[in-house]
Amino acid sequence: MADPTTKDVLKVLAEMQRTLADLATKVDAVATDVKAHRAETKKGFEALDKELAVHSERTHRKIEERLDKLEAIPKTKPARASVRTPRRR
Repeated sequence: MADPTTKDVLKVLAEMQRTLADLATKVDAVATDVKAHRAETKKGFEALDKELAVHSERTHRKIEERLDKLEAIPKTKPARASVRTPRRR
């Protein structure tokens, strides 16, 4: 088998450069799609955060009200365990 000529090497290099340019174009297209997806996802999460904040705020208020009611109940001594007198034999 003969060694490749300079012309053959240059031809292969040119084809590799075209392939790399095609891949770079495809990578740029994917990067653009990813950026668009990230922006859409960010908007979705922001909307979800707002909605959850409203619900959690309401729930937090209810819990605080219930705790205030519980704190208003006068403290009593804890119930003692019933003590048995020892049986006589």
